[in-house]
Amino acid sequence: MAVFQLRWVNRSNPGAVQDWQIGGAVADNFQLQQNYERAAALNINNSANFMISVSSVSHFAAATLAYTAATNQWALNSVTPNEFQLAVGGGNVTVRCMLNDAQVAGRLEYKASEPALPRADAA
Repeated sequence: MAVFQLRWVNRSNPGAVQDWQIGGAVADNFQLQQNYERAAALNINNSANFMISVSSVSHFAAATLAYTAATNQWALNSVTPNEFQLAVGGGNVTVRCMLNDAQVAGRLEYKASEPALPRADAA
């Protein structure tokens, strides 16, 4: 049985609060202030996947943390790879999320319009 210290860390811009949901091998949900972490000891016998979703006021990111018991390797896969970092060493497994809230001057406004015809059909 392998024992790890599993750490989830908010590394977003100052003041950005993150809501985390973890599923798969363990189930957990929590909120992290900027530069805070949540850690727990993890005893693991087999290969396992941890599905991660992180949201903030206006953004969302998701990833899968995978442990392969046969090779004792960890991997982090995400369609938003710029939002996550994985660090493994000394029995620690750290997943950092840099999900930032963009600062917008004013409110974004969208207007409905007719779709434009391709130039070849415009004749």
